[in-house]
Amino acid sequence: MDAPLRAGVAVYNAGHHRAARDALADGWLARCRDDDAERHCTAALRAFAAAVVAAHDHDPQAVRAHCRRAREQFACCPEDAGVDVGAADAALDALADDPDRVTDAGVPPLVVSGTAITPSALGPPAAVEAAVVLADAAGYQADEFKAGVEYAREELADGDYGAITGLLCDFAADADHRAMIATRLRQHVRRKQRREADVAGLFD
Repeated sequence: MDAPLRAGVAVYNAGHHRAARDALADGWLARCRDDDAERHCTAALRAFAAAVVAAHDHDPQAVRAHCRRAREQFACCPEDAGVDVGAADAALDALADDPDRVTDAGVPPLVVSGTAITPSALGPPAAVEAAVVLADAAGYQADEFKAGVEYAREELADGDYGAITGLLCDFAADADHRAMIATRLRQHVRRKQRREADVAGLFD
């Protein structure tokens, strides 16, 4: 399973069900490679999260529709993707039978390779992808986090693990200190943006 999908699962398992659904629907699906299996997995995870959100919204008709869609897509998800499709199908069946179970019995997790992964278990680049979604869900400055993620992607593409990448990974993993980490990230991003502006000014 690639980094964006692992990030989506982790964000979902951390309890940010709407954020996971929206990120999968609006951002990550568009970045999927031209690969049918990957698209099926993405659609399945998105529908799973959407079913849970619909249950929170007390919309049983939507719950059942999303559960049906998720089962159809999980059936096309290859074994090597790592998703525990059996566990997902069982959770979807239970949710479709009783949409109120998200309040009565808790929210079903998404399991990858036998583990309900959370943001603290992610490494780069998945943690970087998760950080921007978690920041948006918590109301942090979206533009600076998005800029930080772009810098981190550049670092990782170059085989580097710089300060911005490290801070984004820390932000995803450490829920108790996110405000402090966000402040440090903002400082690093702004310094990098100023340096870039200074260099660009040399050629004006």
